[in-house]
Amino acid sequence: MSEHHRRKRWHIYGRALAMLAKAAPGTSALLSAMLVLQGLTPPAQVWLFQQVIDAAVQQQLGRSGLLIGGWAAIMALSYLCAQWIMLAQASLNERFTAHVELLIMHKANSLPDLSAFESSAFYDTLQNLTRLAPYRPLNLLTTTVGLVPALIASAGLVLLLGAQAWWLPLLLVLAALPLGVANLRLQQRSWNTIVGQGPLVKALRYVLSLATTSANAKEVRLLQLGPLLEQRYRATFAALQQASQRERRSSARMPLSATLGFVAVSCLAFAWVLRQAEGGQISPGGMIVVLQGLLSLQQQLGSGAAMAALLHGHLLFFAQLFEFSDYRSALPLPAPAQAIAPTLTQALSFRNVSYTYANGTSALADVSFSLRAGECLAIVGENGAGKSTLVKLVCRLYDPSSGAITVDGHDLRTLDLAAWRRCIAAVFQDFGRYDFTVAENIALGRADSTVAQAELEQAASAAGFAPHVARLRSGYATQLGPQFDGVELSGGQWQTLGIARALIRDAQLLILDEPTAALDPRAEVELFQRFRQLAQGRTTLLITHRLASVRMADRILVLKAGRLVEHGTHAELLARDGEYAALYRLQAQQYTLSDQHQEPLSSSSLT
Repeated sequence: MSEHHRRKRWHIYGRALAMLAKAAPGTSALLSAMLVLQGLTPPAQVWLFQQVIDAAVQQQLGRSGLLIGGWAAIMALSYLCAQWIMLAQASLNERFTAHVELLIMHKANSLPDLSAFESSAFYDTLQNLTRLAPYRPLNLLTTTVGLVPALIASAGLVLLLGAQAWWLPLLLVLAALPLGVANLRLQQRSWNTIVGQGPLVKALRYVLSLATTSANAKEVRLLQLGPLLEQRYRATFAALQQASQRERRSSARMPLSATLGFVAVSCLAFAWVLRQAEGGQISPGGMIVVLQGLLSLQQQLGSGAAMAALLHGHLLFFAQLFEFSDYRSALPLPAPAQAIAPTLTQALSFRNVSYTYANGTSALADVSFSLRAGECLAIVGENGAGKSTLVKLVCRLYDPSSGAITVDGHDLRTLDLAAWRRCIAAVFQDFGRYDFTVAENIALGRADSTVAQAELEQAASAAGFAPHVARLRSGYATQLGPQFDGVELSGGQWQTLGIARALIRDAQLLILDEPTAALDPRAEVELFQRFRQLAQGRTTLLITHRLASVRMADRILVLKAGRLVEHGTHAELLARDGEYAALYRLQAQQYTLSDQHQEPLSSSSLT
């Protein structure tokens, strides 16, 4: 390993220990003191044992008694340290793991845009970290608890043995180095296997989730997909197991020669000590300290080499964690940011805006329009026209590839991003379903402030969700979601709940992205009957492909293949007889054809 990589490894270890100390400062300090004491006890015991033997040979009974008492005290301290370390470690394990998981959550939540989550490499890293976070921090702590005393004990034993023969401990240390290197390589290969098998592990988890979660339960049973999923799991697991077994067989041979060399050197050291004792060149106490010291040093070096190798494996996790923590979004945040006006006074404008995804797909091309303050603007178009991309640009989840978006004449990229997003209330097509209580679900719309019960009820009533609450067993306190034995709502109920969550924000810009996609026709009609009231006093952007629901909009924009092809009122666009009129007639024709083909069921048709 190069000097650069060694320095980097120690830097990562230092940063990980600093994180550990930050997670629980008092417990970390106590544990550090206990580890030092535990590391000092083996050489102290060996030295005292030598003094006891020499005092006994010289018939110094009084001195022997004192030395035995000291030896017993150190032995007791060693056992007590082990117990205290275990208790401190248990407490520290929990805090350290929670600290790391919170770090991952905080970093993921702090990314202002969506580009990272749409990168498979970033997403795989995030999944790997969340999968390993419950035990890799714990393992780092456990390894450190084993490594630190082993290093301190080894240093003390080297000093003791060096007093008898300077080259003796040096020989053992040199013999332990190849064993440590072999173990390091073993851990590196193990980590490479974990990372390399990530796609197979991901595929395995995905197939398992298809068979065990509620999202696909109906279709899995209707199509009888169970046997197919089980077979796919077995095939994926077999591929994973085959790769793992191949790696294990290869790895098993790596430390063999290093282990045999270490054992051979240890045997030579013991043989030398016995020869010295036979020639009378070493005292009985000296022979005891050398033999016991050699045995203890051999154990400490072997343990230290193993722990150092394990530590290397854990540091690979922390290297990835710190790389993730240091990741910077490509979305530039202005410093200092320009303040946001309390209300939109002029307009939100797109000026020749284009957006192209990382894979080269063009979503919007040279789009220009203005949404005036207090106006209700509808954007319509077929699937893939660029409607949802436009919404994400308004929320600044992306920045335009070219062109600019302005708010009251100020470039959106210069505004305070958090303040701008507080100005927006949105119901997305893929709205969130949170397994919290009804009240908590609605209050998420104002997560940064306390929401009064009256405000919850007002938002639920405006969204049309109040009648559903009245039928729930505990009203607004009802737990939702089967994961916590709660009530499962229908798709339409979840969507009206999402609308209530948006309305409670009382934001100046209301974005409704396909707000009736999950609603039945009656609920859709009722929602749009309340639409003017919902939009009153707000600037509203309505995204939909259901053209019958956009008549109340002040203006309508028509997108096609990422381009703005028409704009005007409903009547103007029908009179123009262009793209909007064609889409409107097509939808109207579908309803007409459906009505014409509906035939009442007679008794004969049932036989």
